[in-house]
Amino acid sequence: MKIPVLCAAGLLACNFLSAQPPVYLYLASHNETNDRSFHGLDYDNAADYAVIRDLAQAICDSVLAYDAAYVMMPESNFINACLKHENAHTNPEDLLQWADKQPQIEIEPHNHFSLTAGPGYNPYNYADLAYLLDSCGLTPPRKLMGGFIWRNFNSPSVTEDWTLWQTPQPGHTFPGYTWQPQILWGGGSPGHVDDFEAFGVWRPAAPTIAGFGANDPDQPLVCLGNGCNNEFIITDTTNVELLANRVINLLDDIRNGAWPPDAFFSFKIMMNFRHLPSPGYVDKVGELLRRLQPYREAGYFVWATAEEAVAAWQDLHPSTDDHFLAGCGDFTISSDAPTLTGLNHDLYNHVPLKVFPNPAGDWVRLQAGSEPIERIRFYDLFGRLLLQVNDPESGEIRIGNLPSGIIVVIAENRLQKTAVRMIKE
Repeated sequence: MKIPVLCAAGLLACNFLSAQPPVYLYLASHNETNDRSFHGLDYDNAADYAVIRDLAQAICDSVLAYDAAYVMMPESNFINACLKHENAHTNPEDLLQWADKQPQIEIEPHNHFSLTAGPGYNPYNYADLAYLLDSCGLTPPRKLMGGFIWRNFNSPSVTEDWTLWQTPQPGHTFPGYTWQPQILWGGGSPGHVDDFEAFGVWRPAAPTIAGFGANDPDQPLVCLGNGCNNEFIITDTTNVELLANRVINLLDDIRNGAWPPDAFFSFKIMMNFRHLPSPGYVDKVGELLRRLQPYREAGYFVWATAEEAVAAWQDLHPSTDDHFLAGCGDFTISSDAPTLTGLNHDLYNHVPLKVFPNPAGDWVRLQAGSEPIERIRFYDLFGRLLLQVNDPESGEIRIGNLPSGIIVVIAENRLQKTAVRMIKE
């Protein structure tokens, strides 16, 4: 379970929020129960699982190297495979438990509950998935419902499934276990042709066309808008340069828009496990993170997981009456090369900042490539400077007087400026 975040970590922390609406960005992924039938991935097979597991680990490593944010949403078949092949119930270093311990990564359930015979058969509902993730050693509770049907669709006949979870529900396979989400994410539709695509945070009033986008302060479930689905996906055929252009142009559009004081933007770049084995896929993820890094450092966005983004909103807006909603139709998504000035991509050289131990107690050591660090700054998540050390000598930096919680550590030398999140115990 992550420490609640008041404002997501980024190079400029939260200092830019008064000048522009906050924009929180994260990678997200899921797999499907029909991966075996339609994509040849049999997670029950040790060899197939090992391939996907190692590739998912490599993506996690890229996320950690760039101090990005990643929401991994596995289905029951992958969770069961983790339990089977990695002995996740007793192994503290299985993929899912290891990943969820990282401040930059959160593990949430993704579910297509179906008792219909066929490739989509799945006797596990969301409560069952929460139970399985608990069994992998993840610290409960899971907060996010990673995908749902947002309204009834008559053709084909598909019914909404989120209002049931406004109260705690028992598992189907594990009926002795009950679970209730706090956050709705990913309002979908048959074939994803009528998904509810929006930015913002609100409490949906009803599972109807008019009601889902209306805020009802008495509803218990918060919906986090995840942006525009089809424009921001990494597949086996994705051109990373064009994808990065779309992200950057959208960030610039948001930055230059006329928004109310409570404007709030959070969106994801989606991945699917079925694409991981395609040649060069992990490299694409790393290349995208590299291309976005200068814009993070310039304050265009901050990396934050879904839970962190909602926590940031709720810290600033404790009233359930407060909400913000902006549709994808309000933006022009362009793959053209950005025309922004002041950012030198060619000279950008990212060397991951390493902080250890992490979590830290009274001291830390830092490493950022071969060049000596010239200045180190420690910020809280409101963007307040807690400690600055100029020309630090190699060795321990005493931080015993810093407050407990998540701290943004920024290191600078003549080649780069980079940041990482640290947990202070």
